[in-house]
Amino acid sequence: GSRKARSFNVQEFCARAFGMYGGDVVSVVLAADRSVLGSVIDRFGKEVLVFPGNDNAVKVHVSILKSTVFYGWLAQFGNMIKIEKPETLAREYQEHLQGVIEGYASG
Repeated sequence: GSRKARSFNVQEFCARAFGMYGGDVVSVVLAADRSVLGSVIDRFGKEVLVFPGNDNAVKVHVSILKSTVFYGWLAQFGNMIKIEKPETLAREYQEHLQGVIEGYASG
């Protein structure tokens, strides 16, 4: 008989990956140091698309739930992982970090 492909729900997958619901699903390209690739795969699964980047970097294509939970996950890697695309998300992440810094400065 014919086998039906199991449908893949990106929203559900992202919610599981970051332990929460809500937020928009965004297709993202991350520039990551090879040393942290294992952590990216642990978080997103083996289905992530990985392409060679410059020097010791790789480009990783993933779908994420735009949320402070994602930003928190990203922050632990410092500059070992950067949002390359979309630029709007990279700017929002930068603003998020700036807000954290300003919160400490004014405290």
